Formats: sequence, C-alpha cells, structure tokens
Amino acid sequence: MNVSSGRNGATRDKSPDHMPTGRYASGFANTLMSKDVRLYLNAVQGQDGPTTIGTVTAALWERFGAAEPGADFTCVFSFVERF
Repeated sequence: MNVSSGRNGATRDKSPDHMPTGRYASGFANTLMSKDVRLYLNAVQGQDGPTTIGTVTAALWERFGAAEPGADFTCVFSFVERF
C-alpha cells in the first residue's frame, strides 16, 4: 500500500505507529479534525456537491470530539472499535 500514490501519512505513520500500538500521540486533536471535516463539508455543500459520506464522517468526528474533547485524533480507532 505504501508505494507510489498510495503512500500517505496515514498509511506510513498513523496506522502502524499509533493506532495498533495504542500510543495515540500524533499531536493533532480530535476537535481540530472535527472542525476541519465540518469546513470541508460546508465547502462541498456550498458547491452543491455530494455530501452523503461527508455528513456521516462529520457526525462521527463531532461525536468523538464531544465524548473525548481534545483527545489525539488517532484515538478515533479505539473510539470506533467500541461501537
């Protein structure tokens, strides 16, 4: 997966170094991710773009941010695992 265009920060760093190890210390808060996803969704809506997946994604990050405010965003792995 980590070759050519498939390589990215999530597959190179976040997935192997934070999520399965339980370290959860990437340095980016879930509340900031929630804000960023909401900004993206607002921009898509402003252009009458498709929002089905974005709406579900925004709801997940908002729920996670409300349940564990300020948690590292890589903790979403354990948050989703509980449901």
